[in-house]
Amino acid sequence: MSRPGEDTVPARLTQREAVEAVFALKEARALAKRAVDAADVLTALLRRHMLATGEDVHDRERGLSARLRPVQGQLSYDVRSMPEGLALELQSLGLLTVNGRALEALRASSQVIACDEAGRYAHRGEGTPQVIIEQVGP
Repeated sequence: MSRPGEDTVPARLTQREAVEAVFALKEARALAKRAVDAADVLTALLRRHMLATGEDVHDRERGLSARLRPVQGQLSYDVRSMPEGLALELQSLGLLTVNGRALEALRASSQVIACDEAGRYAHRGEGTPQVIIEQVGP
């Protein structure tokens, strides 16, 4: 699966183009971060307003409206209260996963011995390498 824009990128860059791309990417990321930060602030303000008034906001001049989507929490299943046979059947089908963050937190606090053993079965999924831009000089 390609990432957005990858199918329009030339297969190879010259060294000079790659050097220029480093600076352009750094600037683009900074601009994107400022835009996301501004959007986050505006989203919070609008959400607070709509929760307080209980009304949607309509910009009739520009044909825009904002509304709150009803909250639909993600379904979760309490495996501890399930019949053991059902939990084992779900596990054998590969439908149960371990909460990695919670497991690592328990491992770090040394609260549960089984967490160390479970760590032997962890594996990393596939991912896309990130491009890191760092300031290394003046």
